[in-house]
Amino acid sequence: MTFKYMFKRHNDSGVKRIPHSLLLRRSLPIVILLLFSCALGPLHAWPEVSFKHEFEDICSRTSEAESLSIGELNMLIVRCDKLRTLIEKEGDPERTIYLNRLRMCKDLFVYVLESKKAATTETK
Repeated sequence: MTFKYMFKRHNDSGVKRIPHSLLLRRSLPIVILLLFSCALGPLHAWPEVSFKHEFEDICSRTSEAESLSIGELNMLIVRCDKLRTLIEKEGDPERTIYLNRLRMCKDLFVYVLESKKAATTETK
């Protein structure tokens, strides 16, 4: 058996050998289509993943909000504002849920920041 006739296809009448060049010609359009679909697929899903990752990173810090410094709280509030603009641009149906949850996280950070600022002015 030579390399040229290595691939076989079974029929009712027996075994039919398919030349290697014919197999490549038939499978080449499929391979090209798969490569383009794989290359374009992640580009469409990437923004959704990034805003949800950022959302989880910010809102996971609410449990430790009282132990954060004033500078860290200010940074989190700025990140909340930037993320809000990103979520508003998205066409996600769950967008309002994420916006409400982000607003609650930001309100908590603002409340803790104001209470820390008030506590530092009272001690002076």
